[in-house]
Amino acid sequence: MGDKQQFSLWYFFITLAMLVVLQTLLLTPHAEIVDYSMFKTLVNQKLVTNLLVGHETITGEIKPDGVKRALSEERLKAIKYEGQKNLPFTTVRVEDPRTQPMCRKNTVRKRHTWST
Repeated sequence: MGDKQQFSLWYFFITLAMLVVLQTLLLTPHAEIVDYSMFKTLVNQKLVTNLLVGHETITGEIKPDGVKRALSEERLKAIKYEGQKNLPFTTVRVEDPRTQPMCRKNTVRKRHTWST
């Protein structure tokens, strides 16, 4: 009797692991890749928020007003963007001494990992 209960417990853990993997793959929002010049434009127009500036990348969210400026109509249709939520993005960080002051001046919420 004990062997059957242990066997069933393994099925439970395998099923749970599969559900976690599926949830991670299917329900995690995909970050759009934005080029650095578009990123600077969006920052100057105060259309980004929740920035995280790392050593190699900058991630954050584009506000709904900026999404149509950042992405083509084809891309908006492909991701089925409805225009009501912030859209996660990432860009490659360029060594630009103006990036830090520009982000500080023009963003609402930010988290920094500036390298000095």
